Amino acid sequence: DGIIIKERSFPRESKLMYKADSGAIEYINIFEVSNINSTLKNLKDKNFWVYGFDGSGKKKFTEVEWKGNKILLFGSEGYGLHQHTSKYTDFLVRIDINRNIESLNISNSAAIAFHYINLTKKNIID
Repeated sequence: DGIIIKERSFPRESKLMYKADSGAIEYINIFEVSNINSTLKNLKDKNFWVYGFDGSGKKKFTEVEWKGNKILLFGSEGYGLHQHTSKYTDFLVRIDINRNIESLNISNSAAIAFHYINLTKKNIID
């Protein structure tokens, strides 16, 4: 479990980021990589499935069985996944939102997905 992020995109020295995370960053593994696409390819070769979150996804993310080795890939608000990066996804899934809202920002999308998956895993264990 952890977050994969491009080295040059991670503001390690940002005090604002640490304040905004409310202490949660201390409990998250952060893997800084030089190239997201080559990292995705490498992880796919190690039996990971890559789920890209995109408004055009055919399947709702709540319809996925969140077991096993999975990578959740989020794009930026408005632009979504980079076209080249989306080539490494095995599945595109969506978060259903009000049609009047174009997209969610990455923190909202991630929070919704992580909360749901955590609840799902907890219910399986309980």
